[in-house]
Amino acid sequence: MKNVLELQVEISDGSRHSMKDVLKELKIATDSQFLTDFDTQLTLNGAKSNRAVWNLICSRRDVKLWQVGMKPHRGWKITDVKNYFGIKGNKDVIVEKIEYLCEMFLPSKE
Repeated sequence: MKNVLELQVEISDGSRHSMKDVLKELKIATDSQFLTDFDTQLTLNGAKSNRAVWNLICSRRDVKLWQVGMKPHRGWKITDVKNYFGIKGNKDVIVEKIEYLCEMFLPSKE
């Protein structure tokens, strides 16, 4: 797969920017394990995916539970999520950044 940081992203005002510039503007680390895992393939129920997308989907669920006061499972820690995605902040900021990553990397239902 082409390096994720080299991809062009269209933002809400219609302009196109490199993924690296968008992540820096959002204060998301560009050397995180999340971006490295885009090259790691997984097979989930016979369909091909990659590890980064799978972890993004699971982390989205987990941080939303954590935001309302529930711990997703006994061994879960928010520091693991912060380190994996290269993000910092409080509950609301982390959920907002994970949601933004979902908008950029997950296909929409439309």
